[in-house]
Amino acid sequence: MIDFLLDYDIKQETINKMEKKYDKTLLYLFNCNEYEIKDIIVYLKGMNISCIDDILVDYIELFLKTYEEFIALIEKYDIPKLVETINRDYHVLEEILN
Repeated sequence: MIDFLLDYDIKQETINKMEKKYDKTLLYLFNCNEYEIKDIIVYLKGMNISCIDDILVDYIELFLKTYEEFIALIEKYDIPKLVETINRDYHVLEEILN
């Protein structure tokens, strides 16, 4: 259902983990947000975030936002410091999402 992620260099293993972790309804909503997700992934890669696969598995709700909502959420922070912190421990996203 979410195989489109392969087009953005997301590992098949990550897709499998997501399909096991999340119910079909949530995955359907995720799938419907494909273009926003693509933009978010491209943005994260441009920021040099190295743990996008892990973020997809543990923080799917981040990718259910529109691209504009995502940017508004991220731009509240010092981007270089945020990138360093996320790459060190992506669980910091818990604080950002709440």
